[in-house]
This record gives sequence, C-alpha cells and structure tokens, in this order.
Amino acid sequence: MKFSEIGIEGYYYDLPPSGGKLRASPEDFTVEEIYQNIERREDGNVLVLKLKVRNWEHNRLLRFLARIYHVSPKRVYFSGTKDRRSVKIQYFSIPGVRFREIELEDVEVLDHFYAERPLALGSHSLNRFVIVVRDCNPALFTKNCLSVREKGIVPNFYGPQRFGAVRPVTHLVGRELVRGDYEEAVRLFIGFPGDDRFSSQRNNFYETMDIERALAEFPSSLDLEVKLLRYLREKGGDYMGAIKQLPGNLVSMFIHAYQGYIFNRILTERMR
Repeated sequence: MKFSEIGIEGYYYDLPPSGGKLRASPEDFTVEEIYQNIERREDGNVLVLKLKVRNWEHNRLLRFLARIYHVSPKRVYFSGTKDRRSVKIQYFSIPGVRFREIELEDVEVLDHFYAERPLALGSHSLNRFVIVVRDCNPALFTKNCLSVREKGIVPNFYGPQRFGAVRPVTHLVGRELVRGDYEEAVRLFIGFPGDDRFSSQRNNFYETMDIERALAEFPSSLDLEVKLLRYLREKGGDYMGAIKQLPGNLVSMFIHAYQGYIFNRILTERMR
C-alpha cells in the first residue's frame, strides 16, 4: 500500500528511516479492551464473554458465535471492532442465553459471566496495545522517538488499518455509498484487487462483473462476497439491496473510512 492511496502525502519530520516490520505475525499486534466496570449479576439475563481471539475477521466471528448460541448475529453485542490480523482480548454479550463451550480454532474463552444489560458500542474505557516492530535499527529508532518527543507534535493521520492494510478498499466503497452509486460500491467491495491471495479472482469480477464466474471462482471463506453474489444472481441488478445484505457495522465502517480519507487529505494540505 502507498500512503498516498489513503490520503497521506509527505512527512512532518525529516528523519532517517529506522526500518522495521509491523505485524509479521498476528502476535505482533495485541489489543485488549479495558472496562472501568461491568456490573456482574448472578441473576442477569445477558451472557458476557471475554474472548482471546487470534486472526479472526470481526463479522465472521459474530456469525460463528451466533450459530453456537442459536441467535441472529444482530443479537451478539460488542463495544468495538478490532483488526483481523491481531491478537485481541475482547468482550461480547448475548441476551437470553446460558454459557456453552466455544470450540473455534484460535478462540479462547478467558472468562464468562452474566449482566443486566448488553454491551453498547463504545462502552469500554480504552484499548491497551502492545505493538512489536521487528528488524528495525534500535539505536536509530530510539533517536527518532526522542526527536519526536522533544518537538511534541505528531500529525494524527488515520493509518492503514482504517482502510484495510491488505486491501485498502473500505474508503473507496464508502465514497460510492455517499455518492449513491451502489453498483460501483458492490463492484469495489467484491472485486477491488489487493495483496490477498484472491486478487486474481477479485480482478476477474472487477473487470467483467460476471456473477456466475465469480461464484465458481470465489472460495466459501469469502462468505460476505459470496452472499452478495448469490443475492445479485437472484435479484438481478438490485445493488442497493445487495449492500443491505452486509452487516450494519461494516457499512458504517465504509462511511467512517471515507471520512478518515477526507481527514487525511485535509491534514496533508495543512502540513504543506
């Protein structure tokens, strides 16, 4: 990914790069939700799960939790959305169910209890991050950090994670949703090629919009894309309806990503 693709152009500091790699593995990016207080109630009707999750896409995990507890994914509540390529400690809540074991690869139940109310978006106090930078020049890295600390100014850009580090498409989809071009939004969501291992299949759809070919080529692991393709095969050109098949939090993320792109462009111009 080029930073210019997400609205970042130029650097505030003229410092030599210290090198390094981010997220060489999911363990290199750990995030934990911190709550000031979640009231535990033995007689509560809402199950709260504290999970340690490795390398799971957020909405896919919601769907699997919903299957385990026989509820709609809309009944699985959470406070925040976390990056896929990471290890995250995150809370989920499900009203009206009792605890049962979760047997999913790379998902560990750290705790479970009951509460009176489900989690609301933004209800946790903060996120605690542990980020590992590998193969950098430690002395130069430290020197650069001290230089930044001395000046005390850091342009607060939205980074690649807001836009999709592997396939920076979220802001592009958001742009088309704002414009009301639902066909182009669907085309980008399904077909915009990135650096993932399905770039060839995605590019085929992006160029041809051939639904049957895409359904034959796309693996089941791309479940949201396949869901939209099946909807379009059944409903024809109902692209607005196709967008409505996506989880609401994902559609909101597209809009927020486009807002982030605009913010980055404005901040770039202010730096100039």
